[in-house]
Amino acid sequence: MVLVNLSLTTTWSADMPTFSRARHASGQRVVEASGRVSHVQELATHRIDLKGIMRTLLVAAAAAALILSAAAGALGVAPADTVADSCHAISDFVDMDFCTSRLRSVPGAAAADRFGHLLMATDLAVASGAKAQDLAAAAARDDGSVVVDPGERDAMQACAFLYGAASVPGLRLLRQYAAARNWAPAHALVMLTMDAGDGCDAAVGGSNGRMAGPNHEFDQLSAMVTALLNSINLYDE
Repeated sequence: MVLVNLSLTTTWSADMPTFSRARHASGQRVVEASGRVSHVQELATHRIDLKGIMRTLLVAAAAAALILSAAAGALGVAPADTVADSCHAISDFVDMDFCTSRLRSVPGAAAADRFGHLLMATDLAVASGAKAQDLAAAAARDDGSVVVDPGERDAMQACAFLYGAASVPGLRLLRQYAAARNWAPAHALVMLTMDAGDGCDAAVGGSNGRMAGPNHEFDQLSAMVTALLNSINLYDE
């Protein structure tokens, strides 16, 4: 029994280093596995942090863009194509192609804002009305060189009066008030500035005849003035 016990004791003692080494190796593997888990968790945490940083940067960039846009508006920085912008704003009332072609014919229109386009459109309407007035006055004049129908002469005199005594002076006054941003009296003149085109058409008996083209041109330009005036007035408020 003693020998057996000694043998068992000896065997146990002999296996001790092996068990210890196995337990040590197992512990090392646990530590390594634990380290790998920690590393994975650390990487995951870093990824989460990076995503959060990216989201923060995107939000900051969007906020900066909004701030810059607001600042540009406050400083009066104009869009790239100001003529198209102004004409698009009033496209419910005035043909877009007509509006852009007329404004682009004015030097400096490409660099002007909507307020500048209002003044330019008013100048265009004044010039158009003055031209129509001269045409009507010439047609009404009986200097003996041509035979003028009395009814036509009366109609042309009415046209010349409407342009020369109403719409063209009204547009000139409107421009003065608008240039000073004095909106109330500018708006009070709107109906007067639009009288000549329709009134002349009515006087000559419709849209036929020599005044049809000038009346139509003036109507569209005066409509541009009114629409731009309204948009500028609302924008300023």
